[in-house]
Amino acid sequence: MILDAPYGEWVSPLTAELMVSKNIQLQEMAVADDGIYWIEGRPTEKGRAALVFCHKSGLKEDLQPAISLRSRVHEYGGGAMAFAKGLLVYCNDSDRYVYVWDKSKSPVALTNDSNSRYADFAISGSFVIAVCEKHTPGQSPDNMLVSIPIDGSMKISVIHKGHDFYSSPRLSNDGKKIAFIAWDFPNMPWDGSYLYTADVDKDGTLSNAKKVAGKLDESVCQPLFSMDGTLYFMSDRTGWWNLYSVKNGNIESVCPMNKECALPPWVFKMSNYAFVSYKGQDSILLTYCEKGQDKLGVVNLTTKELITLPLDYNLIRNLVAKDKKAYFFGATSKSPSELVELDIDSGSTVVITKSSDLFLEESLFSLAKPIMYKSSKGQDVYGFFYPPHNPSFKCTNEKPPLIVRCHGGPTAHNHAALSLDVQYWTTRGFAVVDVNYSGSTGYGREYRNRLNGNWGVSDVEDCLTIAKGLSNDGLIDESRVVIRGGSAGGFTVLAALTQSSFFAGGTSYYGVADLELLAKDTHKFESRYLDQLIAPYPKEADLYKKRSPLTNVASITSPLLILQGSDDPVVPLNQSQSIYDALLEKGNDVAMIVFKGEMHGFRDSKNIKQALESELSFYGQILNIKLSEKLPAVELKQPQTR
Repeated sequence: MILDAPYGEWVSPLTAELMVSKNIQLQEMAVADDGIYWIEGRPTEKGRAALVFCHKSGLKEDLQPAISLRSRVHEYGGGAMAFAKGLLVYCNDSDRYVYVWDKSKSPVALTNDSNSRYADFAISGSFVIAVCEKHTPGQSPDNMLVSIPIDGSMKISVIHKGHDFYSSPRLSNDGKKIAFIAWDFPNMPWDGSYLYTADVDKDGTLSNAKKVAGKLDESVCQPLFSMDGTLYFMSDRTGWWNLYSVKNGNIESVCPMNKECALPPWVFKMSNYAFVSYKGQDSILLTYCEKGQDKLGVVNLTTKELITLPLDYNLIRNLVAKDKKAYFFGATSKSPSELVELDIDSGSTVVITKSSDLFLEESLFSLAKPIMYKSSKGQDVYGFFYPPHNPSFKCTNEKPPLIVRCHGGPTAHNHAALSLDVQYWTTRGFAVVDVNYSGSTGYGREYRNRLNGNWGVSDVEDCLTIAKGLSNDGLIDESRVVIRGGSAGGFTVLAALTQSSFFAGGTSYYGVADLELLAKDTHKFESRYLDQLIAPYPKEADLYKKRSPLTNVASITSPLLILQGSDDPVVPLNQSQSIYDALLEKGNDVAMIVFKGEMHGFRDSKNIKQALESELSFYGQILNIKLSEKLPAVELKQPQTR
């Protein structure tokens, strides 16, 4: 029996408790001869990044159950482990030390300085090359490449420094060559970076280092040597991240296309291609993104022909290959992220593990609908629309409320793969739209650069364009549109509320309220990011003040919910506290919840649950929706009359 009930009041089987108790985050992997390692973030274990191993027999086991593997370099981390030469090298988050582990023995510490952070390991026979970020109290961190002896002698050597940032040290198969990426302020790695090569001496030091590619306005990333010693890398020199090779000193395009074949390197150890043999031919397995959706293809290195594999996965991450098998984290429109083994020749797949063991009928899911509207500037704005959907309910006398979701970054993008965070809302009768506003990746460098100098302007206009377009098409109730986002997306939320009364309310997850404060108080990796997104600071300090939501707080008329981690090093607590205090003083409906011990992104299951339920309770109050479940009311505080 299908019940007729108002939108937002539908009963959903997808509770917040199930969301956090049945889900993990698949983070990175490493393939060995006898199986595969991976790291999974576990909210039920306070966000511990657990090391798991699956034997070729299919037997899975937790390894080193007392530790959490995280690197924390650039704060966002990644590249917390690597496997080669029969050894697993990893970073233990509790002491920040690097360890080497031969599974027949106990792990051996290779470093003993907790003020230095390490990531993105390349393993040779007698040493490990890594990115090092050395923290000294009162100073900006110093980044470099180092060589770490595997014998545990702790005689760590700096082998390259002089740039503000380093990433992606990759050794050739014989260990005699290395490639790596470097870049300098004010660039982020997707603005402009350099590809280096060098000779590796027997003691792990480098010689004959030279730039091979890259410049101030060319982003290069993901260097990798093939079995025959040819160096490959990604570059956006044509306006799209495509794959290139270096042969006899010449740079050649491998498979030119007007599609993105790489991602912005927010974290270490991203991998969008791998060397394979496909039907007896030397080939490259390559992911590419077409209008926000990933595809997997095989490039024949002789003919340069690209064959797209007929897979259902539209989100593909961390691609690696070994012995006619490929592995990746993939998600479809009906299944969340999975660790997938692909037989390269046959195209058959096996799921090794899933990010969720929550069973839901596929009939419950709202499927993404790619949309595009024209902004007032005549520019295309993309997104994915999810209409409300629950097979047990319908609504015949009204249009649904809409949740506008702003991704972080802002150099990131939303995708069409199944997100339980979306389905949580659609199964309750909310419509959801994921906006890939100007600055999003997946649409080429020109689209990405549209946000430069316009952060807090173009992204806000694009969110309004999408929401009003859906309203004009009769798909949503324009009087009940809310906006939510985290980090950079949280800034867009706050900026939108200062610039327009269109939104009935907003939720900011650790959003930026004061741009000038952020320019003065954030971590090194993003400390000059605003030079591109806003303007050089402090030269254009007046523009920072003008663009800041805190400066324009008097224009906010809609209710606001703020969710913030107490220990966030990227967007510190003072950002959320400042705008909360200002709105409270002004007399606005505003609430703030601070989660003790959480950083940039919530990891503990109880905090994730509380945040999600608080957001639902908040929307119920401000949109006058009688929720189907009893939740603690979010206290919208107003100051007492003086």
